Amino acid sequence: MIVSRVIDEETRDGVKMKAFVLGFPTFLGEGRGLVQIFTGRSLVRDVYILTEIKSNPMETGLVTRVPELAVILQQDLTLHGPEALTAGEWYAHYGPFSYYEDFGPASFTTIPLGWEEGRFTDPISDRRVVPEDEAEALRKRLSLPPVEQVLEALGEGS
Repeated sequence: MIVSRVIDEETRDGVKMKAFVLGFPTFLGEGRGLVQIFTGRSLVRDVYILTEIKSNPMETGLVTRVPELAVILQQDLTLHGPEALTAGEWYAHYGPFSYYEDFGPASFTTIPLGWEEGRFTDPISDRRVVPEDEAEALRKRLSLPPVEQVLEALGEGS
Protein backbone atom coordinates (compact mmCIF):
# COMPACT_ATOMS: atom_id res chain seq x y z
CA MET A 1 0.00 0.00 0.00
CA ILE A 2 1.08 3.61 -0.44
CA VAL A 3 2.89 4.58 2.77
CA SER A 4 4.04 8.13 2.01
CA ARG A 5 2.79 11.37 0.62
CA VAL A 6 2.09 11.31 -3.11
CA ILE A 7 3.77 13.67 -5.54
CA ASP A 8 1.61 14.36 -8.58
CA GLU A 9 3.22 16.91 -10.88
CA GLU A 10 4.06 17.72 -14.47
CA THR A 11 7.73 17.31 -15.31
CA ARG A 12 7.78 18.83 -18.82
CA ASP A 13 6.23 18.53 -22.24
CA GLY A 14 2.97 17.23 -20.80
CA VAL A 15 4.64 14.32 -18.96
CA LYS A 16 3.15 13.80 -15.51
CA MET A 17 4.94 12.04 -12.68
CA LYS A 18 3.21 10.37 -9.77
CA ALA A 19 5.68 9.26 -7.08
CA PHE A 20 5.24 7.56 -3.72
CA VAL A 21 6.77 4.99 -1.42
CA LEU A 22 5.02 1.65 -1.65
CA GLY A 23 4.92 -0.68 1.34
CA PHE A 24 4.54 -4.41 0.84
CA PRO A 25 4.51 -7.44 3.15
CA THR A 26 7.54 -9.73 3.35
CA PHE A 27 8.60 -12.56 5.63
CA LEU A 28 10.84 -10.02 7.44
CA GLY A 29 8.13 -7.41 7.93
CA GLU A 30 7.24 -4.48 5.71
CA GLY A 31 9.34 -3.81 2.64
CA ARG A 32 9.46 -0.37 1.02
CA GLY A 33 10.42 1.05 -2.33
CA LEU A 34 10.01 4.14 -4.47
CA VAL A 35 7.47 3.96 -7.30
CA GLN A 36 7.37 6.58 -10.04
CA ILE A 37 4.68 6.46 -12.73
CA PHE A 38 5.02 8.66 -15.81
CA THR A 39 2.04 9.36 -18.07
CA GLY A 40 1.21 11.86 -20.78
CA ARG A 41 0.45 12.48 -24.42
CA SER A 42 4.13 12.70 -25.38
CA LEU A 43 4.75 9.14 -24.12
CA VAL A 44 3.81 6.15 -26.24
CA ARG A 45 3.09 4.11 -23.08
CA ASP A 46 2.96 4.76 -19.35
CA VAL A 47 6.32 4.16 -17.67
CA TYR A 48 6.69 2.53 -14.24
CA ILE A 49 10.01 2.88 -12.40
CA LEU A 50 10.54 0.71 -9.29
CA THR A 51 13.51 1.99 -7.30
CA GLU A 52 15.28 0.11 -4.56
CA ILE A 53 16.01 2.48 -1.65
CA LYS A 54 18.54 2.22 1.17
CA SER A 55 15.92 2.26 3.91
CA ASN A 56 14.59 -1.07 2.66
CA PRO A 57 16.46 -4.16 3.92
CA MET A 58 18.16 -5.94 1.01
CA GLU A 59 16.39 -9.19 1.89
CA THR A 60 13.03 -7.54 1.19
CA GLY A 61 13.88 -6.28 -2.30
CA LEU A 62 11.24 -4.41 -4.22
CA VAL A 63 12.05 -5.73 -7.67
CA THR A 64 12.01 -9.38 -6.66
CA ARG A 65 8.27 -9.07 -6.01
CA VAL A 66 6.97 -7.33 -9.12
CA PRO A 67 3.81 -9.46 -9.61
CA GLU A 68 2.81 -8.86 -5.96
CA LEU A 69 3.51 -5.14 -6.32
CA ALA A 70 1.41 -4.96 -9.48
CA VAL A 71 -1.56 -6.36 -7.52
CA ILE A 72 -1.00 -3.75 -4.79
CA LEU A 73 -0.73 -0.96 -7.37
CA GLN A 74 -3.86 -2.15 -9.16
CA GLN A 75 -5.77 -1.89 -5.88
CA ASP A 76 -4.21 1.36 -4.63
CA LEU A 77 -4.64 3.13 -7.98
CA THR A 78 -8.15 1.67 -8.44
CA LEU A 79 -7.38 0.19 -11.85
CA HIS A 80 -9.99 -2.07 -13.40
CA GLY A 81 -8.19 -5.01 -14.96
CA PRO A 82 -4.50 -5.64 -15.56
CA GLU A 83 -4.27 -3.95 -18.96
CA ALA A 84 -3.27 -0.50 -17.66
CA LEU A 85 -0.26 -2.07 -15.93
CA THR A 86 0.78 -4.69 -18.50
CA ALA A 87 0.63 -2.14 -21.34
CA GLY A 88 3.27 0.02 -19.65
CA GLU A 89 7.05 0.00 -19.77
CA TRP A 90 8.48 -1.26 -16.47
CA TYR A 91 11.99 -0.71 -15.13
CA ALA A 92 13.93 -1.63 -12.02
CA HIS A 93 16.21 1.24 -10.92
CA TYR A 94 19.32 0.75 -8.80
CA GLY A 95 22.17 2.99 -7.74
CA PRO A 96 23.98 4.67 -4.85
CA PHE A 97 20.52 5.48 -3.40
CA SER A 98 19.72 1.75 -3.19
CA TYR A 99 22.39 0.24 -0.98
CA TYR A 100 24.85 1.34 1.69
CA GLU A 101 27.60 -0.56 -0.13
CA ASP A 102 28.98 0.89 -3.37
CA PHE A 103 27.52 -1.16 -6.20
CA GLY A 104 28.39 1.41 -8.86
CA PRO A 105 26.45 4.04 -10.78
CA ALA A 106 22.70 4.13 -11.30
CA SER A 107 21.32 1.62 -13.78
CA PHE A 108 18.04 0.31 -15.13
CA THR A 109 16.77 -3.18 -15.91
CA THR A 110 13.65 -3.86 -17.96
CA ILE A 111 10.80 -5.71 -16.26
CA PRO A 112 8.60 -7.74 -18.64
CA LEU A 113 5.34 -7.55 -16.66
CA GLY A 114 2.70 -9.80 -18.14
CA TRP A 115 -0.68 -11.36 -17.35
CA GLU A 116 -1.19 -15.10 -17.59
CA GLU A 117 -3.84 -17.43 -16.22
CA GLY A 118 -5.42 -14.73 -14.08
CA ARG A 119 -2.25 -13.39 -12.47
CA PHE A 120 0.62 -10.99 -13.09
CA THR A 121 3.88 -12.55 -14.26
CA ASP A 122 7.49 -11.38 -14.44
CA PRO A 123 9.68 -13.84 -16.33
CA ILE A 124 13.02 -12.80 -14.85
CA SER A 125 14.91 -14.52 -17.67
CA ASP A 126 13.39 -11.94 -20.05
CA ARG A 127 14.76 -8.96 -18.09
CA ARG A 128 17.69 -7.07 -19.59
CA VAL A 129 20.07 -4.43 -18.34
CA VAL A 130 19.44 -1.16 -20.17
CA PRO A 131 22.62 0.11 -21.90
CA GLU A 132 23.84 3.49 -20.63
CA ASP A 133 22.91 5.38 -23.83
CA GLU A 134 19.33 4.04 -23.63
CA ALA A 135 19.21 4.80 -19.90
CA GLU A 136 20.24 8.40 -20.57
CA ALA A 137 17.56 8.67 -23.28
CA LEU A 138 14.99 7.31 -20.78
CA ARG A 139 16.05 9.88 -18.14
CA LYS A 140 15.68 12.70 -20.69
CA ARG A 141 12.36 11.44 -22.11
CA LEU A 142 10.85 11.37 -18.61
CA SER A 143 12.78 14.34 -17.15
CA LEU A 144 13.57 11.85 -14.40
CA PRO A 145 14.44 13.75 -11.22
CA PRO A 146 17.21 12.49 -8.93
CA VAL A 147 15.98 9.80 -6.53
CA GLU A 148 17.31 11.68 -3.51
CA GLN A 149 15.28 14.75 -4.52
CA VAL A 150 12.08 12.72 -4.87
CA LEU A 151 12.60 10.95 -1.54
CA GLU A 152 13.20 14.29 0.18
CA ALA A 153 10.00 15.71 -1.33
CA LEU A 154 8.16 12.65 -0.02
CA GLY A 155 9.57 13.20 3.45
CA GLU A 156 11.64 10.01 3.24
CA GLY A 157 15.27 9.53 4.09
CA SER A 158 17.33 7.69 1.50
